[in-house]
Amino acid sequence: MKRIALTGSLLAGLVALQSCLFGSTSKVEYEGRHVSESQMRQVEAGVSKQEVLQVFGEPTGKSDVGDAAELWTWRYTRKSESSSSVFLLLASKSEVIEHGTVYVRLENDRVAKVWRTEP
Repeated sequence: MKRIALTGSLLAGLVALQSCLFGSTSKVEYEGRHVSESQMRQVEAGVSKQEVLQVFGEPTGKSDVGDAAELWTWRYTRKSESSSSVFLLLASKSEVIEHGTVYVRLENDRVAKVWRTEP
């Protein structure tokens, strides 16, 4: 009976120790005006510029491209960080920075085209 209790204690200790030996974390942050895929699906050709502002928010840039047309842009930076470790023997950390832009071409105050460029 003592042997079963000792084995059970040993196994519980190993499980607890494993969570201390191995670890990993990750996080993603956005800077600027990130527009999600869900928001992109809400804005299609024919939508008014007021509706675009309601869904995307104020653009980071506006350009007059002639013939009653404008090009609005939403620029953002996506920063992904991840780290992992194995007790005190091995550790790694990575950071990826990506830049993206969402474009909306407006003609006569209506959306003509919406697209995104990503890294």
